[in-house]
Amino acid sequence: MDWNTFYITGNANFWDDVNKKLAHSTLKFLIGSFEQSADNKFIGLYWLDASVDLHELKSALGDKVISKWRLCFGKEWGQPNHSEIGTRNRTQRFSLAEGNHGRFSSV
Repeated sequence: MDWNTFYITGNANFWDDVNKKLAHSTLKFLIGSFEQSADNKFIGLYWLDASVDLHELKSALGDKVISKWRLCFGKEWGQPNHSEIGTRNRTQRFSLAEGNHGRFSSV
């Protein structure tokens, strides 16, 4: 069996909810290690069946868990979530376009 590697980054203790959601899904997975990064985020390593893509993983976890723990996903260590980058850019453009003049800082 071939495996896809996924790194999940989020706030402290996210792994309990993630592990429960994965256990109740039909996805085949293995749990790797968990570490704390320099910016106080926590990183978890997961291997999922090669047929599983990022969309299926996110669907199995659900929006509530992803937003509660502010989860980001990557295929390599330290790789940012591309949708997160897009959100940051949209937030910055919105703030500048609306003339907020620094009331809201971009993430």
